[in-house]
Amino acid sequence: MIQLADADRFWQAVDKAMRAHSDHIIGWMKSPPQTNEIRRSNALIPGFHLIAKKTDLPLVMSEIGASTGLNLNWDLFAMEIDGPVWAPDDARVRLAPEWRGPLPPMADIKVLDREGCDIKPLNPNDAADRLRAEPDNRGEGAAITLSLWPGGEARNLGRMDFHGRWIEWF
Repeated sequence: MIQLADADRFWQAVDKAMRAHSDHIIGWMKSPPQTNEIRRSNALIPGFHLIAKKTDLPLVMSEIGASTGLNLNWDLFAMEIDGPVWAPDDARVRLAPEWRGPLPPMADIKVLDREGCDIKPLNPNDAADRLRAEPDNRGEGAAITLSLWPGGEARNLGRMDFHGRWIEWF
């Protein structure tokens, strides 16, 4: 538990940092986030299975703020929860989230079309935009990492360019 004196010192440090870097922080807040995070598909996959099961209709995927389109391909990912695997057998991305509660039913899913748009896409020819897409400063492109359980050890699997192509495997 944080003691009140420690909490006060913490918030004083936060206040000092925010004031010292306010221009930088405000600049970042004016731009939509570039998360490029496939773990959001942990929520999408069960939801789309439920929708497909209830409607028995094919899906058309449309995403605003498409995060380089990674999550538009959720149906190509494997998702393992207590044994069942929701995905094609040849899935190259495997997700294994912690799940609580009942599982939605699995469905045969057909995606007819997928399109994504970004209201403020990054420009790969702009040095600042490239840096924004490379927040870890470990090389060109966005990092694809794997966190191991238990313990959270992180392993770098590869990097992707702005268009979702793999540019380097580790």
